Amino acid sequence: MRAAGLAVADRLLARQQRSGVIADEPGGAVVNEDSNLSYALWGLAGAHRASGEQRYLRGLRRGVRWLADRLVMAPPRWRGSYWYAYRATPPYPHLALSPGGDVADVRGVDATSALLAYDVWLYTRLSGDRKLARTLRARVLAAVDFVLHRNRAADGFFYSSWQRRRGAPDWRLWRYQYTADQADVWLGMTAAARLYGKARHRKVSRDLRRDVARSFYLPGPARFALGRAGGRDEVALEGFNGIFPQGYLAWVFPAGPQTRAALAWLAGCVEPSGAPRCRPGSPAYSLSAAVLALGERRAGGDAAGAALDWVLRTTFDPATGAVGDSDRDRRAAYSNVAGFTALALLDAPRRPFAW
Repeated sequence: MRAAGLAVADRLLARQQRSGVIADEPGGAVVNEDSNLSYALWGLAGAHRASGEQRYLRGLRRGVRWLADRLVMAPPRWRGSYWYAYRATPPYPHLALSPGGDVADVRGVDATSALLAYDVWLYTRLSGDRKLARTLRARVLAAVDFVLHRNRAADGFFYSSWQRRRGAPDWRLWRYQYTADQADVWLGMTAAARLYGKARHRKVSRDLRRDVARSFYLPGPARFALGRAGGRDEVALEGFNGIFPQGYLAWVFPAGPQTRAALAWLAGCVEPSGAPRCRPGSPAYSLSAAVLALGERRAGGDAAGAALDWVLRTTFDPATGAVGDSDRDRRAAYSNVAGFTALALLDAPRRPFAW
């Protein structure tokens, strides 16, 4: 699996522009829609850890610098935030994209700002060089503080983003709390606390570590909710989105009854063929196999091997290193899917801060 994981990372690196950009799809016009570039960079980090080759580390650094340069630092209202998506060609202007309904554009996504801190920490950890962290200190702190002060709810968890409706003059906070976003925010707050030692970030890190898994768990189906709005948990899986936290939270947070149960739910999706199909008739997603492997690496399970073998047989192209989205759509090769798949195939750390 190591050779396949490096092939996936090589394809990501080959697609990276000198500026650090990796388009969300090969030849695509969009970059970093909903944090895609951050997740892709983790694949390069995994390849450097596995091989020791500096070219992957240089690619990680280029990507981190591009992300840092896109961070909004003025006006004060949006200091520390990102747009939802950018054009993948210079000068990389923001791209107004709608996630659905009457939404015209999105900005201030909690996960995207928070993950800048984790990306900087990751580079610092792998390189042993704190110069980049010192150079980007003001930007990283602005990013995590934007999330802390603009997206935090009274219950201590974090709302997704700010949205502008069609025909509306101003931006409104979208008060939806994605389960997986709470894990991303935890990564960012923890990384910021480790990099710069601020007590406010350390406290949020402690609170999220203690509360996320038990608060977003659904006892009935024995898995995590997609998210929460108005105090009500979202039981629907919404395609793949609701599958992702079942393995992701098990990798990010310490093992507990909720993360173990959700991981068992995800492992139960694996068919005899290895296809990770979580609903009858639905696609089997490469990313389901990847997050199952990451979660099981921490928990010590053994269901992920068959799923990763299925990826290698079904959605991975050994000739190019591409990883298709699912068995229904093998031609879509998203950068975030590649990043997580590379981590899974390259035996990523058991914990996200154990690199």
